[in-house]
Amino acid sequence: MTSRPWTPPGAVLVLVALSACTGTGPDVDGSWELVEGEAPSGAVPLVEDAPITLTIEDDELSGTAACNSYGGTADLDDERFRAREVFQTEMACDPAEVMDSESAYLEAFRQVTTYERRDDVLVLRGADVELVYERASG
Repeated sequence: MTSRPWTPPGAVLVLVALSACTGTGPDVDGSWELVEGEAPSGAVPLVEDAPITLTIEDDELSGTAACNSYGGTADLDDERFRAREVFQTEMACDPAEVMDSESAYLEAFRQVTTYERRDDVLVLRGADVELVYERASG
């Protein structure tokens, strides 16, 4: 029978607590839909049949910005969020409100610097920017 060194019970709790603190922030992987937004130029107008979505899988981003698809990568660390290499398709959509929504959203999205998750709500923020998403159903 091999003997193990004795570990005080309090040391186990400390190790568990420390390991919980070393994560990279809240889990935000999955699909999200924008429910309200504020860009430096004002409110992000939402158009009923042109949702704005965001999907995060590890450090990969993708979604629909009302009309066009967009994507890129992100650095997610603690509460910091930095989108990198953001690209988008460039189709024109009618009515004009859809393009206005997309333009305001992408302006705001590119300026996001922090993120916070509360249950099924994801909030991205930056200077004069707040984008509020809810977990997408389905």
